[in-house]
Amino acid sequence: MTLSPGDYYAEAEKRMRDISTDNIDKKYCDAAELFNKAGNSFSKVRNFTRAGDSFRRAVDCMLHIGKFEKVAVYAADAGRNYIKTADGEEKSFEAFNIALKAYNDMNKNVLADKLANEAAKIYEQSKKYDKAIFYHQQFAKSNKEQSKTQEYLRERKTICNILTSIKRWNEASCEYNELFIELSNDDLEKNALEYGVRSVLCLLAKPDISASRSLMDKYNSLNKSWEKSKESNFLNELIMLIVAKHYSCISTKGNDFGEEHGYDASFGKIISAISDAYLDNK
Repeated sequence: MTLSPGDYYAEAEKRMRDISTDNIDKKYCDAAELFNKAGNSFSKVRNFTRAGDSFRRAVDCMLHIGKFEKVAVYAADAGRNYIKTADGEEKSFEAFNIALKAYNDMNKNVLADKLANEAAKIYEQSKKYDKAIFYHQQFAKSNKEQSKTQEYLRERKTICNILTSIKRWNEASCEYNELFIELSNDDLEKNALEYGVRSVLCLLAKPDISASRSLMDKYNSLNKSWEKSKESNFLNELIMLIVAKHYSCISTKGNDFGEEHGYDASFGKIISAISDAYLDNK
């Protein structure tokens, strides 16, 4: 006979109450499996709160007996369900973090990275941007520790793209600035130039010409390729257009430079924001 989601949950709770010191591991495993069945059943009928609660109870069972691989699996399922509820953001965050800690404690880096990436995308789609950034940072950190440079830079750029998309210009500028400094210090001066341009442009989008100029002056001493680069020249010319109040020329100047250097669409969005900022303040 097929039990209802509530029946599975009630039976699991009964098993928990009946647990004694005899064969305790099996009893916790049996209870966890029933909570797992309850979670899957609740999820199928879109009762995501009860599903999350069921998986979370399964996590507690496995924590009692140190079955950390199961802890990670059940906690991840709890997180996936809680995030679908109106008030489940913090519960999902806690659940995903339990899962990640379990994977990391077991040195299962591949599974931890996969889950961090999944959680980042889930929160991004849900427009919970701070938590999306948190998990992108976790994934980026892991990639850096594993010397996966391209993957690390991709995640850092994703964080920058999120920040620019929600117009958090100071934070976006700081992210790009950190990448500029990192690559400059790693003797990758030319690779750093794009991040320097973007960092300065984010300050122009605030709009803050003074801060932009100060940052450019700072870059002259941090990167030997900066001062005479096309990137630095472009920024100087763009700032001159702004000072001269030729605001209608900002988009053309910026987009032409972006196309010439093969920059992605996120560059154009920053240019558009700069143009809007100055046109709106005419």
